[in-house]
Amino acid sequence: MKNPILAIIAVSLFTPVLAQAKPVIGVATFKLAANVKIHAANDSTARLADLRIGERVAISYQDNNGILIAEKIHEVVLPNADDGTGKTETPVPKAKADTDLHAHGVITAIDSSAQTFTADIRVARVKR
Repeated sequence: MKNPILAIIAVSLFTPVLAQAKPVIGVATFKLAANVKIHAANDSTARLADLRIGERVAISYQDNNGILIAEKIHEVVLPNADDGTGKTETPVPKAKADTDLHAHGVITAIDSSAQTFTADIRVARVKR
């Protein structure tokens, strides 16, 4: 095609549109799913009130038209540098939730009454 406008239109018409959510990076607020599973670093069951600002967490979530719904939250603990283990963080179990979005970040705010928390997300991925 010699006309660049027609080429763009043709590509737009014949390129399939993928409705895939993109992982979030930066500060994001998550609403808790009704059946959210929250785990402390020792794998015990926890509640939103058990989480603290400044804690590192791994989150499995869904993006529901821009509303981020946390389905699974796992506390991630960095050991002291002098503990001799060489580990950088606790292992995060493989997500078993029906979600494709995963993120790691630091909690910056918690609103127990609204059942939300805000985290500064540094690592995010889409499960393939």
